[in-house]
Amino acid sequence: MESTRLSRRFTTMSLLGASISILVIISVAGLSYGSATTAFDGRPSRGPLSPHHKSVITFSGLDTNLRTCVLRGESVPIGEEVSQQFKSLGVVFASSQFALSEANRIEIVGGDSGLSGDPILAVDPTDGVNMCPLNGSENTNVTLTAVFVNPSTGAPATARNVAVHVSDGQLSVHIRTLNVMGDVVHDCFNVFSGCPYVVASSANPGLFCNVTCGVDLSFPGSGIARVQFIDEDSNHHADGFTIDDLSFQLSHW
Repeated sequence: MESTRLSRRFTTMSLLGASISILVIISVAGLSYGSATTAFDGRPSRGPLSPHHKSVITFSGLDTNLRTCVLRGESVPIGEEVSQQFKSLGVVFASSQFALSEANRIEIVGGDSGLSGDPILAVDPTDGVNMCPLNGSENTNVTLTAVFVNPSTGAPATARNVAVHVSDGQLSVHIRTLNVMGDVVHDCFNVFSGCPYVVASSANPGLFCNVTCGVDLSFPGSGIARVQFIDEDSNHHADGFTIDDLSFQLSHW
């Protein structure tokens, strides 16, 4: 990978000014979008969800310029770390010790987004102490886990018809879904190579990608308790990736 976080997989670029997103509630044909809130702080604030609703987590409204890190002598914006913000929509996010999962923008991190556009959820390796992205690949698996929960209580739940957009210029992200017992339901060692759950690839190369570096995945069936995104190549190196537009229907809570 290119060893700068401005393009965790690409090349250094000049920074753009941060923008402000205002969220709206979208409810069409039973869809509840991850940007579903009228609050200005990016936290969903709405009534109880029906298990029949489809939630789409777009990461809209989260702060993409909350602090800065210095990489290669240049300050880069770091966004809001993502964890519990979407509990009321039925999902929380957990990062491994060496992972930084934060809202950011494609023009900063490279790659591409889902149909919703910026912001995206960027996941990068860190040293586990200083929560800034590292400049190079690390011999550490960096894992982001999406855990489905009861929107009211936070208790474990399961989902069906899970879909997500994933982008990585190094084309190396391992994804698996698990049931409540921890058994693997779906498994793609590399979603960019022979994964049967890919339903579409981005039409054009992403920002600073030499090839198409984004895919839409759909995991059919029910009983999915969590989705693990494991950043690793064939040598188990972590180099960073992004996700966007995580959609699902809660099937049990």
